[in-house]
Amino acid sequence: MIYRVFFILCLVLISCKKKDENSPYNIIINGVVTDQVTGQPVEGATVSLGIQLVPSGTEGLVASKQSTSTGPDGRYELIISTEHYIVEGKVSVGTYLGLHIALIASKAGYIGSNLQVIRYYDAQSTVLDLQLFHSSELNLHIRNDTTNSIDTVDIKLARKINYTTFTELTLVCNKRKLDSTYVIKDLFGNWEYGIQVLKPGSYYPIIEYTLTPKPDTINSFDVSF
Repeated sequence: MIYRVFFILCLVLISCKKKDENSPYNIIINGVVTDQVTGQPVEGATVSLGIQLVPSGTEGLVASKQSTSTGPDGRYELIISTEHYIVEGKVSVGTYLGLHIALIASKAGYIGSNLQVIRYYDAQSTVLDLQLFHSSELNLHIRNDTTNSIDTVDIKLARKINYTTFTELTLVCNKRKLDSTYVIKDLFGNWEYGIQVLKPGSYYPIIEYTLTPKPDTINSFDVSF
């Protein structure tokens, strides 16, 4: 009788463990949203949570799930149901590696925030802080010095977000004696950008630059080829 009870109890424990491992469970994600320039907490910011494949070709969130607002101290909290990684028939290894929980913040008067991600499967409760960025403007001066044999180039302005580089602007510049200034608005201040000068159809830049525009001001930058 004792052995029978012990055997049944073992079966129950194994069954419960298996059910727990294969069932969705809740995790808590919290943190503080601050102003990237001042470092002060931001009240009333919207923190949005979604699912995203990383690396992704999309900036922001894919399959947005829920959102909340920050309190006077800039803090937020979100609870999401996630699940353990199950090999057999649940999800492919490729999807498993790429599927992430993603968070961004937004508020009027800011250009946007950084993107925070954690792996969706086997996710644990964690702290993810976010920063809201001030906007910036750039006067991009492009000049062909005429000492080369280049008639046409593509100028690409890109911003790196976690694992992916997003091209925010592509300029097609013609004429051997090109000497023009382009006004580019709504950039992220204090965020590093890359500028590439490429021949049309080429993936390999002739020249590369990096710049970090200052927030709340008009920046100037020269590109010469």
